[in-house]
Parts: sequence; structure tokens; C-alpha cells
Amino acid sequence: MIARSLISPSILPLHDSMTEKEAKSKMNSYRLFHLPVVNKHNIFLGLLAEEDIINASKTTILSKHPEKFFDGKVYAHQHIFEIYDFIFTQNVSCVAVVDDKNFCLGVITCTDLMKYFGKISGLQNRGAIIILTVLVQDYNLSQISRIIEENDAKIVSLYSNSNEDSTKMDVILKLNTHEISSILQSFNRFNYTVKTYFEGYDKLQEMYKNRIDSLLNYLNI
Repeated sequence: MIARSLISPSILPLHDSMTEKEAKSKMNSYRLFHLPVVNKHNIFLGLLAEEDIINASKTTILSKHPEKFFDGKVYAHQHIFEIYDFIFTQNVSCVAVVDDKNFCLGVITCTDLMKYFGKISGLQNRGAIIILTVLVQDYNLSQISRIIEENDAKIVSLYSNSNEDSTKMDVILKLNTHEISSILQSFNRFNYTVKTYFEGYDKLQEMYKNRIDSLLNYLNI
């Protein structure tokens, strides 16, 4: 999946001929804290933050203050993982998608990105979650997969999380079943540390709801 495929058809960039007041109104209507700015030829000029037009003027044209724009673009051919990293590293609510000539093709919002990751992560599928803590040098995906498959289950999705200052990492497994007692026993038998697990549907729904609530709170929706 590349950036071009996630462009939101309902979000339009700002034109540099707009006033700050108009720009702020657009951001409010889209529920975004940022929007790309383009010129009359649809060339990307930069990303504008709402906080930089907090005292929006009815007469000041955006093109009069290009110093308020910052580089908030990705290229159409970039992979979604790169877009994800950019948006959350830069802490922006959207990003412009441009071609090799800096022509603005559209906008990807943080919400669009999270919906996509929710779709590919298997969160919509019912199943248990197991979180293992392992030493980085001992991480063995083939062994973990074998343990799960030998207990008549499949990995729907897998994520890992590690800190630079730690020798350990968390391995987060989403499975296609809620019946995980035999899997947990097998992990214990192979000396894996099970940090936590969620096997009941109600518990999973509660966890997902908390994650979604946190995301919506971040997006101020």
C-alpha cells in the first residue's frame, strides 16, 4: 500500500489566496489542526498549523506569510509505514501527498491512516491477544509460530515493540481463536514469559474501545 491509495477524497488543501480566517474555518470543518497550502497551479507550498493562525485575520492572505508554512509532505510512491512514521513523529493531523514535481495530489489524515491500520491489523476479527516478553537476541518467530500452530491456532497479526535502552522486547500476537489455555501452557513449557493476555471477547472489546477512545481524544473528535 502506497500513499496515493490513501488520499482522502473529501479533504481539500488550502489555497494561498485564502485569508487566515477562511483557512481556520476550513480546518474546523474538517476537524484537523493542519492543512496543506497550494498555489493557483496546485503546487505544494507547505503545511499550515492552526496554532500559527490562532488570531486569524479576515484580511491577511496566506501568501503574505510563507514563513508560517512548514514541510509536511510525502511522495505518492512512499509506503504507508513511512507515512505513519512521519505523521506521528511530526505530530501532525494530516500530510500532503505530492508527485515528483511537487504537485499536490491530495491529503492523508491521521484518521484515514488509523482506519487502514485497524483494517490490516486484524482487530476486526475475533480472537485472543497474547503479549510475550523476550530477550531481543532470543526472538525466534518461527518457533513462536510453530508453538501456536501446533495448538491448532493461527497468527492473524504480529507486532513487536522494543526500547533502545532495553535488552527485551514485547511480541504482541493476535490469534484466530479465544481458546488459548493450551497455547499458554506451551509457551510456559518453552520458557517464554507471557506478559499478559486477553482471551475473552468482552475484554478485547474493552481494550479496543479504550484504544479508540484514546485515539479520538488525541484527534480531539
